[in-house]
Amino acid sequence: MLNFSLWIPTAFAASSLIGERNAIGFHYTVLQENDHFRWEIANKDIQKTIVESPNNMGILGQYREAVNDIHSTFIVLIITIIFIIIATVICFLFFRKQKHELRNPASIVFALLFVMAILFVFKQSLDLKQTIQEATYIFSSITS
Repeated sequence: MLNFSLWIPTAFAASSLIGERNAIGFHYTVLQENDHFRWEIANKDIQKTIVESPNNMGILGQYREAVNDIHSTFIVLIITIIFIIIATVICFLFFRKQKHELRNPASIVFALLFVMAILFVFKQSLDLKQTIQEATYIFSSITS
């Protein structure tokens, strides 16, 4: 009897997690169930469960790529902003103590690197906005 009771839960656990990602209000979970894949997708408060078929396989893959891109772009953006904040604090402390060093060529190089970092953050934020718009469009295409 003990052997039978251990077999029952494993017989009903026929789905396995293939992939999952959350990124700024977007979410997907891919589960394999016997001979098909079940996708649970979400955008903010709207959630849908879709069984993958040859007709929707491509667009579901595009949604997965868009959510993954949002996640990676957001992480890079956060790391860059943290780097800029740390660099700003260090520069403020250094230049506050040594005001005559502002004319130093090294400070000019640092200022150029700082400007480049700010431009990189601006570019990443534009990429993030574009990817969010793409994911929203794909989500509305899937759910309509």
